[in-house]
Amino acid sequence: MNNQFQPNNINLQPTTTTPQNRTSSSVTKKPTELTPIHIIILLSIFAAIILLIFTLIQVFRQNPYGEQIKVNNLEKYYKDFSTNTKDSIFNTLYNIVSDNNPDTKLPKSGAKVRDGSTTGYYNKNTDIYTDSFIIDIEELRQSYAFQVTWSPNPNNPNLADISYPVLATCPKKEQIIYENFNCVDGFTANGIYNDPIFSILPISISYYDKNYSEYTSYDINAKSTNDKVTIIIDDKTGGNYEAAIKKLKEEGINPDDYTIIYNDLSSEQTPSRAPNDIKF
Repeated sequence: MNNQFQPNNINLQPTTTTPQNRTSSSVTKKPTELTPIHIIILLSIFAAIILLIFTLIQVFRQNPYGEQIKVNNLEKYYKDFSTNTKDSIFNTLYNIVSDNNPDTKLPKSGAKVRDGSTTGYYNKNTDIYTDSFIIDIEELRQSYAFQVTWSPNPNNPNLADISYPVLATCPKKEQIIYENFNCVDGFTANGIYNDPIFSILPISISYYDKNYSEYTSYDINAKSTNDKVTIIIDDKTGGNYEAAIKKLKEEGINPDDYTIIYNDLSSEQTPSRAPNDIKF
C-alpha cells in the first residue's frame, strides 16, 4: 500500500496587487499648498474689498451739518483737518453758494482749493491755527474766501472764544479770477469777524534781561466792540509801548489799522524777583 502523502494541487504562488485592485481609500491626496503668488492674489482681493467698502461708506455717508459741496483737493493742502472740520467746510461752502445761486442746481463736488492761495498762522500761546484759502468752483465760475480756525486738540478751551471756526466770505477784488457775480455774504460788510488779528493775539511777553537784574512783562490782546477791533496793551512793568508796537509789526499787524489802548500797570505790580537758582 502506497501511503505516500499526495498534496492537492494548490497554487501557492504569491499574489500581486495591481493598480486595478487598489481601493480608493488607499489613495491619499496631498493638500494644495499656497504659493507666494496665491498669497499675493488673496491679499490683493482682500485689500480691494476693504477699499470698496471704505469708498461706499464715504459716498453714502451723510454730512451731519446738512447739504455739502465737496472740495476735491482739500486734503492735498490740509491733511490735519479733522473730519468734523472738513464736514463744516463742505457745508459752509454749500450754504454760501446756495445763497448766491438760489435758482441754480448746485454741484455736489468739484470745488478746489486754489493753488497759491493758502496762508496760515499758528498761535503757540493758544495752540490755535488759522488757515486762509480761496475755493474755486469751475462749474459755476465762482470763488469764495475761507478762513478756518482750529486746533490739534479738539478740547482746546481757547476754541470757545472763536465765533466762526469756519468762515466763508466773498472774494476781494484782487482774488477774483472769473467774472463778477455780485457776491453777497453776511460778513464782508462787518469785517471784524474774519479779522486775522484774532488768530494772532493774545501775545504775552515776559523775560529777564541784563543778567536777570531787569524784568519785562506785558500782554497784547484784541477785542471787538461796536463792530470795531481794539488792541489793548497791558504793560505790567512799564515803558514797553514801543516794544509792543514793534512786536505787532513783526507779527504782520499794522497798528495804524486799529484803535490802541495802552495801560501802564507798573505801579500796580509787586516787584518781581529773579529765580532762586540764578547766580549773579
